[in-house]
Amino acid sequence: MTVKMATSNGGSGEKPLLESDDGYVSDLLSYSLDRLNKEPELLKSDSERIQRQLQEVAVKHYRAFITTAECIKTVHGQVQSVNQHLHSLLEGLPVLQAGCKEFSAGAEQIAAKRLVNRQMLSQHGALLDLLEVPQLIDTCVRNGNYDEALDLEAFMGKLCVLHQGVPAVHDLQAEVKAISQSMLQQLLVRLQSAIHLPECLRVIG
Repeated sequence: MTVKMATSNGGSGEKPLLESDDGYVSDLLSYSLDRLNKEPELLKSDSERIQRQLQEVAVKHYRAFITTAECIKTVHGQVQSVNQHLHSLLEGLPVLQAGCKEFSAGAEQIAAKRLVNRQMLSQHGALLDLLEVPQLIDTCVRNGNYDEALDLEAFMGKLCVLHQGVPAVHDLQAEVKAISQSMLQQLLVRLQSAIHLPECLRVIG
């Protein structure tokens, strides 16, 4: 719809006129004096009629207005609730991030331990053999197989050098050293006793 500007008489401002207003002004210019005198009453009558129609529409559709108002109120409350939840979520994000980092660090530690356990499981037989070395040395000493006992002791010494950071290896080495000291004491006691020369040479060798 086209909007035109018309200047009011005796005024300094400009008032916008719609195209329908422009047509109405043209109609007024074509009216007779008697028709112009009746125009205010006709406009008043039209205004009252329109007002009555608006009231009738409002009464007829008042439920729709009430429902709309209730919907607006409900939506407004829900929007406020969503805003509150978003605010709470934003406040909880740092805690969530810290928890995720802690979980990630814990998961990495668990994965590392699991890898170690898998490696130990794959070497289960070899680990059992190593754990039995002190017992084997003790058995060799008891049976007089000193050469085998010394070989096992040397093997444990090399293993301790290769795996210096493994506490279990050092514990085994300590047990082997204790058994070796016991073997040495036994050999010294035998040398101090009355033994034949071949056996003496065997002990010294």
